[in-house]
Amino acid sequence: MSVTARIRALAPTLAGRLVGAAAGAPIADLAALRRRLGSPSSVLCLGNGPSSELPEVRSVQADCLFRVNWIWRSRGVLAQPNLVFTADPDVPPSNPLLIAIPNRALGLPILARHCLALRPPRAGYLFVEDLLPSARPGTRPFPTNGALMIATAAALEPARLVISGMDLYDHPEGRYPGDRSEAGYAPEHSRGADLATIRAALAGFGGEVAILSPLLEEALASSD
Repeated sequence: MSVTARIRALAPTLAGRLVGAAAGAPIADLAALRRRLGSPSSVLCLGNGPSSELPEVRSVQADCLFRVNWIWRSRGVLAQPNLVFTADPDVPPSNPLLIAIPNRALGLPILARHCLALRPPRAGYLFVEDLLPSARPGTRPFPTNGALMIATAAALEPARLVISGMDLYDHPEGRYPGDRSEAGYAPEHSRGADLATIRAALAGFGGEVAILSPLLEEALASSD
């Protein structure tokens, strides 16, 4: 093995040690996450599609708010989440939040860079792959953070699950609120992978489900 190959092979181990020393251990399982969140009886899962800002969404009462990435910070709507699902390298250091990253392959390099910049995830972090097999690397196309958010919320087994902002990049008002971009899924993701992940999560969920994203509701009811 060449020196370069050896360095690459060691990188995940070194990054893991750095992150562990600077930020502590990740939340290890669903039970630990449930305790950390205060055993919520209701969870609002909010993607970033235009339906995330519907009037009925703003009035939802839930014990926990889950959000995706960081675009919502500039919008100022439902901007105090309990948990953020992201693989974005730009983790805002001035707004410490509990973050969920799909897996170590994606997350350790990002977290290591932030630890080196003296801005570790102060509120804690987790790798979704420790909670859900669908988040483990190797699957292509890979479910988006929004789909993993819903799957994680369902696995926590709250009595009520509310979903909005998940418009499958197909909303007539654009990709995001105020953004008329017609761009669809990134190459590593797909509508099919998201729907399969969400369907599987909701099929095993025993609580009440309210879907406030009409496009998602229609897609889940179809054979898509």
